[in-house]
This record gives sequence, C-alpha cells and structure tokens, in this order.
Amino acid sequence: RADPDSLFHHYRQLVALRKAHPALKRGSYEAVQVQGPILSFERRAEGAALRLSKNNRGETQPWPAAGSALWGSPVATADRLPAWGVRVERLPR
Repeated sequence: RADPDSLFHHYRQLVALRKAHPALKRGSYEAVQVQGPILSFERRAEGAALRLSKNNRGETQPWPAAGSALWGSPVATADRLPAWGVRVERLPR
C-alpha cells in the first residue's frame, strides 16, 4: 500500500494530472506573472485553461484562487498559498 506522504506518491499524482489535462502536455504557455515570491503561469489547449502557481517563500502568502483547484501540495486554501506550495487550477472558460 502506497504511503500518501511519499515522494513516489507525489510524483504519481503529478503524472496522472499531466495525463488527464492536454494543456499540461502540449498547451501554450501564457501570462507569466511574478508577484513577490509567487510565480504563476497559464497553460491552454483544446479549450481548457489551467493556472499553475508556486510560492517560493517559506511563509504562507495571500494568493486568491482564479478557478477550481485540481491539485495542490501542500493543499492550499482558496485565498492563500502555503510555504513552498504549488496549486494547479482549472480556469473558467
């Protein structure tokens, strides 16, 4: 049985996310934004848009969600991105 906190489990989730969303495989790379310690960009393909955001600081940062959460590590709230956290969101059409 897989340990949900293991690095292996973490990468399995990322591979599954990439397989499930064409924008992560072959989508365009758009709207790179750096705001303080937050790096955020969008990927678009086949009518879908995803936003990926990364907190490059060891403290939680305010960062409002722009869409519905698909994945996060650690899990982020709708208005904050945890220390060193990553959030992947599906943007509204």
